[in-house]
Amino acid sequence: MIMFGCALLSVGLAKVVPVFQKLVLVTPLVYASEGFRSALTVAITHMPLPLIFTGLGGFRVLFTWLGLRRFERRAVD
Repeated sequence: MIMFGCALLSVGLAKVVPVFQKLVLVTPLVYASEGFRSALTVAITHMPLPLIFTGLGGFRVLFTWLGLRRFERRAVD
């Protein structure tokens, strides 16, 4: 999970393997680690802040919707 979450390697530095760079964008850990990286370091390249906030917000909405749907399904049965 750490490797696919880009905690050790920035998404911007993963340009060597373009398929890997696009594939890791489907995990929410990438947006969290890039957000921390952009807040703590200035010299290292990171994702643009609007993309980080959009990714975090999108995953928040997705997981909230999935959790509520699953809770409702279990509560009704």
